[in-house]
Amino acid sequence: VRAGRLLTGADLDPESFRRLPDGSFWVGDEFGPWLLHFDAGGRLLEPPIGLPGIRSPEHPEAAVRGATLRGSRGLEGLALAPDGRTLWAMLEGTVAGDPDGTLRIYEFDTRTRTFARDASTGEPRFRRYPLDAADHAIGELTALDARRFVVIERDGRAGAEARYKRIHRIDLDEVTPDGTLAKTPLVDLLDVDDPYDLDRDGSDRFRFPFATIESVLPLDATTLLVASDSNYPFGAARVPGTPDATEFILLRVPQLHEHGAAPR
Repeated sequence: VRAGRLLTGADLDPESFRRLPDGSFWVGDEFGPWLLHFDAGGRLLEPPIGLPGIRSPEHPEAAVRGATLRGSRGLEGLALAPDGRTLWAMLEGTVAGDPDGTLRIYEFDTRTRTFARDASTGEPRFRRYPLDAADHAIGELTALDARRFVVIERDGRAGAEARYKRIHRIDLDEVTPDGTLAKTPLVDLLDVDDPYDLDRDGSDRFRFPFATIESVLPLDATTLLVASDSNYPFGAARVPGTPDATEFILLRVPQLHEHGAAPR
């Protein structure tokens, strides 16, 4: 940046972003991992902000201090609270030393440029999200309100081999006895009700079997928009041998905001 050169894909691996009320963007990166602040024209406004003690193999200090996170497991989810100020940043991989299959979610104040800290230790405070299997990953974290979020959790398989593609709801105030966030299953993306056979496959069930499902957006009180990353031209989940298109689907989820809702 000081040299005046353009940032490229060799510098950053942006996986999530949120637009603030002032028109600027915060981006979650996997190479640091870092939080990055850009103006509406894509100009970096300040130095990247790292997560204390968290380093991917691509981090400039990893060669000396070691990596604490696997490659391509940085900030995959980034949620903006309704206050337009608070970001919740979620890692895709487990930090070294943490319980297997748990992912950290950090709280970040975009005005003070600081992470919320534990009052007793002074260290950045985080919540732990429990994956249903250690080899799963998350695709996105999106706020429903100030305390509740939806999370895409998925395996790495595609097409007929896909076994797990689900959307869960979490509440920052609901914690299990082991200290991780409680999860309410909302949608099984491999077994969606399709009573009108909208995909014209002759079945009343619909599958969204992509390896990387990476966007979820609440549109109203009962509707979610979900989108895949096709990895074009390498993905062929929908029709074997044919590159996938990016797909957007609308899901009616009556229990989206219900407390204690059962999975459908």
